[in-house]
Amino acid sequence: MTDATATAPRVQVLDDDPRLLQASLRLLPRWGFRCETFSDARESLASIGRDPPDLLIVDIYMPHLDGFEVIARARQLAPQMRIIAVSGDIIQGEATNVLAMGAALGADATLHKPFRPEALRARLEALLGAPAPPDPAAAC
Repeated sequence: MTDATATAPRVQVLDDDPRLLQASLRLLPRWGFRCETFSDARESLASIGRDPPDLLIVDIYMPHLDGFEVIARARQLAPQMRIIAVSGDIIQGEATNVLAMGAALGADATLHKPFRPEALRARLEALLGAPAPPDPAAAC
């Protein structure tokens, strides 16, 4: 791990969609962020309790604990942590207000799925600042 990597903002992604988790693991390090992923909200919250990341990206519709509960608990565990709530925001073909509810519960930003990588990067940089570019020599 280089000095730039060690000080890069750490982002935790919580989603039950393995494609989003894999895309996060590919893209966030390219943008200069450290990334860890979880598909289980309980494991994510345990990790936040041990060592909070700088930012949490959380899907609203999750098994076991929904994103609303995760946001509320995460705010108690790490009040300074930034949160981006994401959701397809559709139930049985009808648009809902879940992202607005996520923001009301404490999410700092929201993104409607599917979203473009550039939109995610813009939210990350707005909340955390632009990290130092990753060291190309450290790439695998």
